[in-house]
Amino acid sequence: MRDIRRVTEEEGLRRGRPILICGHCVEDIEVSKNSGLDVQTWLKDDLVDILSMAYGTEHIPPVYSVTKVAGSHGVPVYPMINSFDIATVEATNDGGKRRGNLSV
Repeated sequence: MRDIRRVTEEEGLRRGRPILICGHCVEDIEVSKNSGLDVQTWLKDDLVDILSMAYGTEHIPPVYSVTKVAGSHGVPVYPMINSFDIATVEATNDGGKRRGNLSV
């Protein structure tokens, strides 16, 4: 992440406009860290400008822990909606496939 930040800073200065970096993590900072994504360091060391958070499990945990840490560093968080494997696959009129409704 430091190398990416360095390169984007150099190129942004050359171009005369910033290049923003979006870090991507799962719903929990500790789960992210256990997966090799050190979100706290990214935020503390100003390595990301935006944080995108995906839910890695079927339960929807509170996102407050992530938004609180990111907010203290002035970094916005954009949660993503994922479809899970439990979703049904339905045929469409054109013969293609799409995810079905997640409600049971």
